[in-house]
Amino acid sequence: MRYDRTVIAYHGCDTKVAERILAGAPFQKSKNSYDWLGEGIYFWEFGNDRALKFAHFQKSLRKVKHPAVVGAIVQLGKCFDLMDTRYTAELSEAYHLFKEVKRAAHEPLPKNKGKTPEKKLRHRDCAVLNFYLQRLEERAFAFDTVRCAFVEGPRAFPGSGIQHESHIQISVRNPSCILGGVQAHDGEAMSRKSAKKKALPKPENLDAETRARRQVLAEMREMTPQQLFELAVRAGIYTKDGKLTPPYRDDAPPSACRPTD
Repeated sequence: MRYDRTVIAYHGCDTKVAERILAGAPFQKSKNSYDWLGEGIYFWEFGNDRALKFAHFQKSLRKVKHPAVVGAIVQLGKCFDLMDTRYTAELSEAYHLFKEVKRAAHEPLPKNKGKTPEKKLRHRDCAVLNFYLQRLEERAFAFDTVRCAFVEGPRAFPGSGIQHESHIQISVRNPSCILGGVQAHDGEAMSRKSAKKKALPKPENLDAETRARRQVLAEMREMTPQQLFELAVRAGIYTKDGKLTPPYRDDAPPSACRPTD
């Protein structure tokens, strides 16, 4: 499958790295043994804020001095898209073949590691992907990019299946897929600027649109229970007489509203 579409993607880094890239220097590939999508230049797809949080996290590890984000237009090209089952299905077989290599060498398989449930140090994922993609490249099936969703962070709210820091990442193996870059954020400047303004929930590094949405949340907290109920009615969750509508009822019969039943 070839992706002719482009995406806006973001790369978290140090300000000096951002300046070099914007001056014309190429992005550098990451080749860590724990890079979960294998070697490549890593971007967050439409994830400006997540990229900036990553840069600040790297600062906490003293790997970055001044957090920044470079935005880029990325042509996915020939994409090994792990959000499509045709590709994830191949990884099981690739894993078993890689396992045979390690068995023959009397070496243990690498393990994904980390202190959180996501095990962010993806040594096994990295090794299997690099192993398989290398063979594909040797057989003239080279991929330009690798793409996948990463489920990360605490739940958005109790009982939710949505997690705070989930995102889509892209590993660019072919640098020619990066069509250009612009500075999206100077993280330090954004932090100084936001500190001067009236605080909304977690205001650091927020753009104007996000601040406006957070203001809506602040206003919702001031609504009366009746106003919140009327909002739920307009959202189609409740009827005006206080009953759950069919899509939200656990005892509702299977219907077009509940296609997974």
